[in-house]
Amino acid sequence: MIAPRGFIYYSIAPSLFHSQNAALNNFSYITQNTAGKIDSDVWEILPQVASASLTQINLSDERIHAMQVVRAIHTVGWWLLTKGSSIAGGGESGN
Repeated sequence: MIAPRGFIYYSIAPSLFHSQNAALNNFSYITQNTAGKIDSDVWEILPQVASASLTQINLSDERIHAMQVVRAIHTVGWWLLTKGSSIAGGGESGN
């Protein structure tokens, strides 16, 4: 990012340098072991996951974690659209 010295950067998601072990876009998510659709229970195991390691991975927990990240980002996005940056709740954007 290019910004002047002292610029304050606000993010609606955790830093990419502090991974939540999940990434997403509008329609899908990916974790270290699975990828799936946000709006359905459709998911798949990623090719690099060896079948031997599947016994050590709780795939249901991976989807639950990914959906928690999705909900958190959607919630912050909704807040910014409806309230702006004001925590006081004035409703004006940019406060």
